[in-house]
Amino acid sequence: MAHPVGEKLRCDDCGAEIVYLAACDCPPQEQSKHFNVCCGKEMRSLGVVSEAERQAIAAMAPRKSAA
Repeated sequence: MAHPVGEKLRCDDCGAEIVYLAACDCPPQEQSKHFNVCCGKEMRSLGVVSEAERQAIAAMAPRKSAA
């Protein structure tokens, strides 16, 4: 399944979270191969976070170095 910008996923076992800062635009034929697994289980979608929360998360995200 494709993930929109701001979708938040959580692992119910350990509490780890993922927030998509960029849309996952996998082609339709590859979407069924796309998994978000943690602790051996598919992570649960918590829906899409607000723009303010997305900006706060993006500000904390590590940046790629210019190599």
